[in-house]
Amino acid sequence: MNNLSKKIPWLFKVFCGFFFFFLGGSNSFSYQLKWQDMMFHILQQSKRWDRVMLTTQVHVFDPFEQKIEKSQQPVEILELGYQQSIYWEMNNFIVVETFDHNEQLLHFYYEANGDIVSTTTQDQRFLSKMDIFPHYLLFVVSRAKDWEKALQTVNVHGKDISLYRDNDYSISYRVGDRGSDHFVLLDQHNFLLKALNYSIRAGEQKHMIRVLFKRITPYKQRLNYPLQTEYYLDNHLFKQVTVESFERPPKLPKQVLRQKAIKWSQYRSASLQIDYTR
Repeated sequence: MNNLSKKIPWLFKVFCGFFFFFLGGSNSFSYQLKWQDMMFHILQQSKRWDRVMLTTQVHVFDPFEQKIEKSQQPVEILELGYQQSIYWEMNNFIVVETFDHNEQLLHFYYEANGDIVSTTTQDQRFLSKMDIFPHYLLFVVSRAKDWEKALQTVNVHGKDISLYRDNDYSISYRVGDRGSDHFVLLDQHNFLLKALNYSIRAGEQKHMIRVLFKRITPYKQRLNYPLQTEYYLDNHLFKQVTVESFERPPKLPKQVLRQKAIKWSQYRSASLQIDYTR
């Protein structure tokens, strides 16, 4: 017994040495979690969802000013901020209305049953779908194939799963091809979405985009949603989205929203795919 008690501290040190050896050399390291097991936990979370309505406040910052001044304090561009009203239902229904601070519509996005309308309504302010879309809701799905489609939407490919050590030494599941800049991070304990990582190119320059889902809060009947979402360009904050209201209505005003979609589909900058006979 005495010999065993003497060996335990030594064995513990050896274990820790090997653990931190593999952990210290890279942000990600091998871990055998099966894809099917991961999807089971993710879809279990989604079972609680049916439909939601939420409003958000979006603040926009100048990441290039931070890079030039080497400042950690983000410089907000007040005139570029906006508000959003979002209507979402499981399995392909989402409407996102984006307004400026004067409540003038900037962008209208509608997607339902294969119909899609996406239009910028102000000539001096162009917004794309990826600018206005609530990225967290992309991954709230009822089928594994839709979660894979969400990965492809943010240009994450492959089903490699590994453990990932973040800068604060927290451990997450990393999903995406090994060695790629494109991956998502899941909470190790509850499989909730923590972050998206991908790169974009502007001319010959490559920029890293990181989306962090923070302060994930259990709203109506334990629907987990991030109170705050932060977008970083090359590690500099450029957008922050804060939830102002979160509701779970018995139904959505789909007919009213469809009439708006038909109206805005006539706008000259609209990209559309809509069946008017329905």
